[in-house]
Amino acid sequence: MDRYELKRSVKDKFHGNWGYVILVALPLAIMAIVDLGNTFVRGAANQAANANSGHVDFTTTLSAYAGNSGSSWVINLIVLFVTAGVTWSLLDFVRTGRKNHSPFLSFITAFKPKGLFWGTLVIGVLRALLIFIGLIFLIVPGIILALGYSQALFIYRDKLAQGEKIGYYEALALSQQMMKGHKWEYFVLYWSFIGWAFLSFITAGIGYIWLVPYEQATYAAYYDQLAQQQSLEESDVNFG
Repeated sequence: MDRYELKRSVKDKFHGNWGYVILVALPLAIMAIVDLGNTFVRGAANQAANANSGHVDFTTTLSAYAGNSGSSWVINLIVLFVTAGVTWSLLDFVRTGRKNHSPFLSFITAFKPKGLFWGTLVIGVLRALLIFIGLIFLIVPGIILALGYSQALFIYRDKLAQGEKIGYYEALALSQQMMKGHKWEYFVLYWSFIGWAFLSFITAGIGYIWLVPYEQATYAAYYDQLAQQQSLEESDVNFG
């Protein structure tokens, strides 16, 4: 898949519609900006504490981590649902060009299909656990698993929308199948946004307002093209 052509197609879709897609992705962009601000605050606080004590207090750091571990899981789940809702809404826009009447709340209305909420929760948790297990052994297996499972929620949502029954593990397995031969391609696509991420960082997160919709819509468009490609290949096999 041509990465440059993919990104160009997304920017063409966004032409004249930036206001809309920014509103769709704004909940996720706000979370990214808040997270960046918290990172700055924690870093400054740790530096001040270490400067006052004259050494790094690892005990305090570990205690703080343990105390925040429960809340971090809650935050991660919120991020999971907001990211999924935003990306699905952008996928719908990339596919059809149709606009939601309430773009800022489209990340919520994206969960209307029955079973999608619980499916997102279970698949998200399963995916995180499997990737974590991969990371325990070696970094590379964890990254490979993350790339392989990257399309699972897209697949699950599309299957539900088509009225097909699909299991949670089946969605993960289908994602692995879809990503065969495409993991490196997707890895490069992911890191191709690093320059934009740096610009967002040095502008105190303001750049996320434009980066988040562009990045998430590109991932959505990648899935859409990959799904179409796979469908054509299956049709060729059936008619062959």
